[in-house]
Amino acid sequence: MTTWDKRTYKQNEEDLKTASPHLTSVGGKVDKFALDKSTGAQITITYPHHEVHSGSSFRASHFAAGGSGTKATISFTTADTDKWLHVIFTSRSNVEAIFTFGEGATVTGSSGSDYAPRNRNRNSTKTSGVSGAGSAGAAGNCTVGGTVTDFGTILEQLHFGSGVKVGGDTRGTAEWVLAPNTVYAVEIESQAASSEVFVDADWYEHSDKE
Repeated sequence: MTTWDKRTYKQNEEDLKTASPHLTSVGGKVDKFALDKSTGAQITITYPHHEVHSGSSFRASHFAAGGSGTKATISFTTADTDKWLHVIFTSRSNVEAIFTFGEGATVTGSSGSDYAPRNRNRNSTKTSGVSGAGSAGAAGNCTVGGTVTDFGTILEQLHFGSGVKVGGDTRGTAEWVLAPNTVYAVEIESQAASSEVFVDADWYEHSDKE
């Protein structure tokens, strides 16, 4: 007989697998549902949030200031594996600017600087699978400030006006799942003097279950 109390689903493991095949066990013990004490609602977190906890979520950013034509740029080559990047971007400028995101980009060798993407779980020792496109091209790094001579296939381009700040949307509307072993570049370029431009890439690395 299936029995519920306020906190746990009490039944032996085999019966539980039959009744609820979506549940799994670890070390012979069935995981418990976390329930809100006030309403009894099940407590969950989003998958991207889970990736932060697992140490597979990373962030890279670049800021630049100057005159018209000032650029903030992030470029990298994705790993040649089935661990794909699920990425969203944020870009900001205090003046008129153009945002460009390209696939199959060409970045001048040795341009820019290596930047180690920050693991969003500061207790994790995991590193990203990307490598720099430009700069030293070291594994585990992306390139900031590299010279992009060709964006390849432009996946997204935005032109926005003076004083407008463009920010990232929710993953459901703005997330890109990137191809392996491919050079990507994202850049924001100012179109006026006294400019401050910023671009941020936020991603997790995940192998498809299908």
